[in-house]
Amino acid sequence: MHASGHSAILVTTAPGKRRTEMRWRSAWTSAERGMRCSVGIAWGAALSLGSLAPGYGQTQPRKAQIASPPVSRSLANKDALAKFAATERAYYTVCMNLIQREWENKNRARVLELLEETKDSPYRSFEWGYWNRLCHREIRMLPQNASAVAVSADGRWVATGGGGGTVQVWDAASGKQLWNGQEKPIKGWAGYMNAIAFTPDGKRLLTSDSESTTVVWDAKTGAVQRTLFGGNSGTRAAFSQDGSRIVLNARGTWGAIRDLESGKDLLKNKDAQYNAFDCIAFAPDGTHFVSCSDDKVARLWDAKTGEALRTFEGHQQPIVSVDFSPDGREIVTASPDQTVKLWDAATGKELRTLAGNPGEVWVVCFSPDGKSLATGSTDGTARIWDAETGKEKREFIGHTRGVGAIAFFPDGKRLVTGSGDGATKIWDLTKGEEEVLEKRPVPSRPDPANPEIRQVMYGRFVGKREFSPDGKLVIVTRGNNEQVWDIPSGKQLCALEGHTAPIDVIAISPDSRWIATGSSDKTAKFWEVRTGKLIQTLTGHSATVNALAFLADSHRIVTAGDDGTAKIWDSFSGKVVRTLKSPAGVVGVGVYLGGSRIVTGGREGLARVWDSATGRQVGSLEGGAGLIGWMTLSPEGDRAVSYYPYTVQLWNVTTGKVIRTLPINAGFSRGIAFSPDRRRVVVGNDAGEIAMWDLDTGKELLTLPHSAHRISSVQFTEDGKRLTIECSDGYAYALLSDPGR
Repeated sequence: MHASGHSAILVTTAPGKRRTEMRWRSAWTSAERGMRCSVGIAWGAALSLGSLAPGYGQTQPRKAQIASPPVSRSLANKDALAKFAATERAYYTVCMNLIQREWENKNRARVLELLEETKDSPYRSFEWGYWNRLCHREIRMLPQNASAVAVSADGRWVATGGGGGTVQVWDAASGKQLWNGQEKPIKGWAGYMNAIAFTPDGKRLLTSDSESTTVVWDAKTGAVQRTLFGGNSGTRAAFSQDGSRIVLNARGTWGAIRDLESGKDLLKNKDAQYNAFDCIAFAPDGTHFVSCSDDKVARLWDAKTGEALRTFEGHQQPIVSVDFSPDGREIVTASPDQTVKLWDAATGKELRTLAGNPGEVWVVCFSPDGKSLATGSTDGTARIWDAETGKEKREFIGHTRGVGAIAFFPDGKRLVTGSGDGATKIWDLTKGEEEVLEKRPVPSRPDPANPEIRQVMYGRFVGKREFSPDGKLVIVTRGNNEQVWDIPSGKQLCALEGHTAPIDVIAISPDSRWIATGSSDKTAKFWEVRTGKLIQTLTGHSATVNALAFLADSHRIVTAGDDGTAKIWDSFSGKVVRTLKSPAGVVGVGVYLGGSRIVTGGREGLARVWDSATGRQVGSLEGGAGLIGWMTLSPEGDRAVSYYPYTVQLWNVTTGKVIRTLPINAGFSRGIAFSPDRRRVVVGNDAGEIAMWDLDTGKELLTLPHSAHRISSVQFTEDGKRLTIECSDGYAYALLSDPGR
């Protein structure tokens, strides 16, 4: 039975539990249909169980009210619910894989659709939030359509103009609307805004619409100071940077230059024919202006005499946006031919072409320093380009319709974009797709390549590194010493000194208050995080301490040594509470814990599970040589994950049995972690890839070719919103997830 052609809503929960709405799109692409084949089979099986609730299998409106199923404890109903749950989980998994594919194919609109389809899924986790954050990186959203945008000289206010002659001014920091105005044009109706600008002193706001109505507003109050009319329907306009003049465009030429104070025309072109597709811009010094038209040509004019100076030809379709560089030496044009061209203003020579935008380019502007260009296009994206090389630097996804208005903030660190999707967005240009933690003993400062960097660590190649459970601290080591850094501020909190040999292992307590270190000097040490004070030295191993971990109470520590023993310590008194001995006499490759269980590993390929309260062995995991030491436990200690070079295995710690085996395509290093909700496991491999798996289904949900270097460790923060990744090149990263939208 095929799912196509149906728009069905299924109830998959019993009374008192969360209801789940399954939505299946009636129009699938052929590629998606192939990937969803197995889901369709499960769907058909679920529909055959029509007795679960009235209306199952019937076509219903997408927004129809969902009725609760009748209460039933029968095996048939439980089986049906299980099948529905499996179907929805399979659907979610398919969508996550589709999102990754569409992202790689730059099909941002489809990514947004798939995120919307799965936003209410009970199986949503880190991977959904990861893609959601990449698609919504704006720092502020203003609920307003905008065909023109402007930013005040001090960066405090953002002005938006839309259809019907409407104008709004917003507080850029808070997003609060300061005032909302509407033109009262002389002709009786107002068009859409095509030009908007603040005067340099920030006291006035200038607007011009497509019906050639120009209004001078009080920027603070929204009071209309002057209304001017001139030109014909379809006029485009531009303001001089000093706010004293406006130039009106016309077909292939220009219409008039008008003084805004007196309202009189300073210069007028009697031959002008106005056209809605034209665009125009003043040079920064006001001596020239450039006009563009649907004849695919840009023309430079003398602003004093109206004389045509030169033309710029090369676009394959009409030119729809134009801007001068801050120094006036270059002109940039944009066209629906999917290109942006840079020209020498003095000679008319084409300098370079920016190509590769998947959508028609609607708008373009220079950054305040002239080094970058911003473009908006029909695919709903804004892009930042290097003006010197023509290479794309950044992409901003979030609009659901084309971006037709764009402007930099005066400091060049933020960008505002306008669209017809009901949103104007402000973007932070200093932040990348991930936080990067570079290890150098310098104050926090932005990195040119990745501005969202907190350079807070200690040398390029460090011995060990550990992040606190709350993701706010990182401890890094080199040799015998350690440093504790606060990640949000980028400041070093303290240094830990005391070991007489290199530190081999680090652990941070669950409450993030204490640090434990193990060294080849045969000791472990217990420290206070914030002060770096040494609380206790744990002496008792006769060889290197090669693994350690805190128990859940944050004051007991488990250590393992090359001497073949594992020890449980009271960290405040420094006394041994329990000594765990392996019958084979070899322990010390790894110690991991969850809840009350401890797992110790030996080189004989056997892991032993211990009860931390009694010190008794309560189970074992047999997996062959190389198993132990490459293992981590779930937060509750009931499941463990281990991995060989090409296999990841999920274990039931109580039974010692393998629950699931996940085939891997690259050798893995020490990079493996459970998500806090226990629904995901993430693994980093020798090829620099990050893979995330659904533990219940064994399906891969996310694969990121993250680094050119081996991944050496991964770790979730306790809120599940940050995944820290350590690479063998000495860099640590933090992938962020935004599950709140």
